[in-house]
Amino acid sequence: MGGKRIAKEIKQKALELFQQGFSYKATSSQLSLKQSTVNNWYLLFRSGDTSWATAKYRKTNIGVLQRAVDEYLNTGQGYKTIAVKYGISPSTLLTAKRNFVNYGVVQLSRGRNSMQCLQEQKQKIKKEFRQQRKPLEGKLASVESALSCM
Repeated sequence: MGGKRIAKEIKQKALELFQQGFSYKATSSQLSLKQSTVNNWYLLFRSGDTSWATAKYRKTNIGVLQRAVDEYLNTGQGYKTIAVKYGISPSTLLTAKRNFVNYGVVQLSRGRNSMQCLQEQKQKIKKEFRQQRKPLEGKLASVESALSCM
């Protein structure tokens, strides 16, 4: 799952190599890093984002994440292209899409009780739906009885 953190110095060296015209494959072999990691950095570099080289981590805005998921689901563009466009990692986009499809939210709350909170929300929605349905069932029964008298 979570890999090791890469030192800022190595990220800075990758940025320097990109600026010198090195490809992501050449950079990954020179720095002994996974090609997929360096490719993600390269895509961000080409889009003009160099924050990955200095930041410890990026905290994603939920609004940005929602727009990225909507665009991914409603267009034929690839997930890497959209991730670069919105400045998020491709794995973050895919996780957000999975959460949105399965649970209706792009980001689950963190912690031990996150699934419990989600289940409570579902139960609350079901209860509200049942309460809205009861008056309609009574009206339907009265209409059916009126029709049977005819």
